[in-house]
Amino acid sequence: MEYCSTKQISTFVVALIGFSVLVFFIEEYTEESEMDAEMEMKKTFYNKEHSKPAENGLEKATEYPIEECWKHEPFQVVTQCSPCKEFEIKAIKAAHCLKTGYFDRVNCSKSSTTVLRPCPSPRESRRHEFYFFYFLNSLILILSYLSTIQRKNQLDRAVYMRLPQHF
Repeated sequence: MEYCSTKQISTFVVALIGFSVLVFFIEEYTEESEMDAEMEMKKTFYNKEHSKPAENGLEKATEYPIEECWKHEPFQVVTQCSPCKEFEIKAIKAAHCLKTGYFDRVNCSKSSTTVLRPCPSPRESRRHEFYFFYFLNSLILILSYLSTIQRKNQLDRAVYMRLPQHF
């Protein structure tokens, strides 16, 4: 901080605010697009449930429900362990939210459908994230402490060297 001018610090603060605003808008955009995808899925589900059966009686029958395609065919996880909303848990009582309160959005490869499934263990993944966060902060704490001690010793040496020059 001793070597930075006021202009450099103010530029850094303005850049930091600019990046924060940028991150805010990116987060809003991704959240909005995710909600649009979720609404599309709900519309598709509603249309399937309320559509009339085929008139000729030739519906495509599978040996398993399409909501459980992830159990019977290869899949790709699109969104991992997202929390369910209160509405889904209490009002709708969605099957994918009842077990853990979290769900995965899964894209089944063969049937090319996107379905929701209960997240197997959200607490375990959160626990690992917490330990990583704790370790990272501890490492930063140690490095900051060591750099502060080193800088303090440098400044003390500079002060001791200047003292004889004043006498």
